[in-house]
Amino acid sequence: MGSSWLGWDTISGQPASQPEAGSAVNIQEITDAPRKYGLHATIKAPFRLANNVTVLELEQQFKILCGSIKPIVFNLKLSELSGFFALTPTVKNTELRKLHSKVVRELDYFRAQPTKEEIIKRRENQLTSEQDQNLIKWGYPYIFEDFYFHITLTGKIPEDFRNKVKDEIENFFQPVLQQKINLSELALVGEAKDGNFYVIRQMPLALKT
Repeated sequence: MGSSWLGWDTISGQPASQPEAGSAVNIQEITDAPRKYGLHATIKAPFRLANNVTVLELEQQFKILCGSIKPIVFNLKLSELSGFFALTPTVKNTELRKLHSKVVRELDYFRAQPTKEEIIKRRENQLTSEQDQNLIKWGYPYIFEDFYFHITLTGKIPEDFRNKVKDEIENFFQPVLQQKINLSELALVGEAKDGNFYVIRQMPLALKT
């Protein structure tokens, strides 16, 4: 369902057929920005592989990591975040933040350090002192206390058009919004030369709740 909404399937690495563009909302247009990433919630921000490690070593550690994490069950709601729409947990979920923190820390060995250009670009967003420290130490500013689980569904939407887009999304994702979500797998995702993202390895979370 989610792949169909965005028009890109990260598992197959192929485009997915999107819903027909309605008279009010052109789904292909409003999903143009997030399409290449596929439907996902980022747990650890994208990074380049360090020179002293291999993809195989990363996959092996990823497998071990997933085996040490228990599944998490929660509900989703539709939210507007800085002008774009996303699915977010209905209530604050400390288990999701713990999962995020564990993944960020335990896979950090494999991450190449950010370049000076990347640091300068990130600092254009007026980071707090703590966010700047996280950028230097962990390669990304919005982690730990600033982590916010979300599944991006659109690019930025003009304010006077948001109600129509909201209605379209709620209609499409109604089955998802009415049931509990069982986060029982994590995926290691990479970026292809064409800029699209695809699943390298998908692993179940081994510990039962």
